[in-house]
Amino acid sequence: MPRVRRDDTADADELLARLDDPELVLFDARAPERFRGEVEPLEKIAGRIPGARNAFFEQPLPDGAADAAELVVYCGSGVTACVQVQRLVLAGREDARLYPGSWSDWSTRGLPVERG
Repeated sequence: MPRVRRDDTADADELLARLDDPELVLFDARAPERFRGEVEPLEKIAGRIPGARNAFFEQPLPDGAADAAELVVYCGSGVTACVQVQRLVLAGREDARLYPGSWSDWSTRGLPVERG
């Protein structure tokens, strides 16, 4: 019988509290231009969660992605990030988590934003 996980998501409060935590790696699964904050077709604010690394869902995982201590993946609305979470699981990281609110949630809360 498969193990049911109850710790497979992260929320904005946890991520905000842990922005400077070197043990936590955030992957942004959106297109590189959205990650950099050059365009944002859906939300009023462009950018990314500070410290996040781009892991565009249409490309393979970045080198060393499965080696991070803790992994949380987000995208625009929590849907395409699931592709990267699944890739992480297939790479042996069954502890990878999803931030389901993703950029839509983060950007509407007025939380810190990084661009460039």
